[in-house]
Amino acid sequence: MAAQALAQNGRHDALPAIAAALSHENAQGTRVVMDYAMALLGDKQALADLKKMCKSVSASAMFRWSAAGYLRRLHDDSWIDGLIAVIQSEEQASLLLERGRNNLLNVGLLDLVTALPPDKASGRQLDEIREIAGDSLSAVSPDLRIAASQALAAFGDSASAIRLEAAIAREKDQDVRAHMQGDLEKLRLAER
Repeated sequence: MAAQALAQNGRHDALPAIAAALSHENAQGTRVVMDYAMALLGDKQALADLKKMCKSVSASAMFRWSAAGYLRRLHDDSWIDGLIAVIQSEEQASLLLERGRNNLLNVGLLDLVTALPPDKASGRQLDEIREIAGDSLSAVSPDLRIAASQALAAFGDSASAIRLEAAIAREKDQDVRAHMQGDLEKLRLAER
């Protein structure tokens, strides 16, 4: 998108034109990209709009996810709560239950594992991540069970180790079980 290219090239002179285009834009996805471009150029209102999008329960999970990703690129720590909120959202829960789709949740857990240093998360955020990951240990998707196990290895505590042990005991897929056992070992080493 042109606005993003202008912002990445540091074209502060383009900010008024991007703002004018944004005021006439109705497509939510395009608005998120334009807000990111403006925030990249230092626009405080655009940054506030991205934060608002992350928290919006009326917006689709995809747009909230995009806003969280842009906040992460902007080094704004509100992306953490935004991502957790997307994963916990009613829309995502209904996708998981009604259609058996879990790609967004899977990617979300992996995103947390790879992008968030555990010492950067608040106690509340760690508790929420542990709850999401623990609940996902019994998901239908083997990929999601592995992602949940990896999240517990990165963010878990002694209660997480107990949940992971129980998941290993009931796991029928040998590959998933092997991943879980490796993650349990990592978790135990980290607890020492």
